Amino acid sequence: MSSFFALILKVQYSTFMQRITFEIEKADDLQLLLLLAQRIGLKVISPFVRVMDEQERQRHLAIIAKGGDSSPNESMYEAIIVENAKMYNQQRDGLEAKVIVDSNGGHYQLLNLGWRKDDYQFYVIFHLELKDGKVWLQENRTAVLIAKELVERGIPKEDIVLGLQEPELRAGSGYAVA
Repeated sequence: MSSFFALILKVQYSTFMQRITFEIEKADDLQLLLLLAQRIGLKVISPFVRVMDEQERQRHLAIIAKGGDSSPNESMYEAIIVENAKMYNQQRDGLEAKVIVDSNGGHYQLLNLGWRKDDYQFYVIFHLELKDGKVWLQENRTAVLIAKELVERGIPKEDIVLGLQEPELRAGSGYAVA
């Protein structure tokens, strides 16, 4: 069974930002594609390489054919939020967890809203932001250790910033400072 490589680049040209996916069959071509993107004036913001078998390749191509985005990290962020939303919707009387995804702006939020007795509630449960090539954890009001979960799902600690923590305290956290 042959493997395919998907090189997913978030690129910027002037003020235009776009995600581009290249499919190649040889690993040697990955570096060549990165160099080519830079040579034609594209600023590569966040490259991501993933190896796919034929079944995953077909799923990936089907998503793209429908006009969707098959970026594994972004779907992972959304999956984390959806998993937590299900948990929150089961636990909260009168409150509803809402998933907010802005993949173009790089924001992934879980909100709680609704009425509890005669008090209206609206607040962010957690917020992930993709900024400067890093994943910023801007809020986390859950018992789930989101940063730890991101590491377990393959995001390196040096790419995660605990934005909800004071900048002076981040240095000792084991995660990125900024």
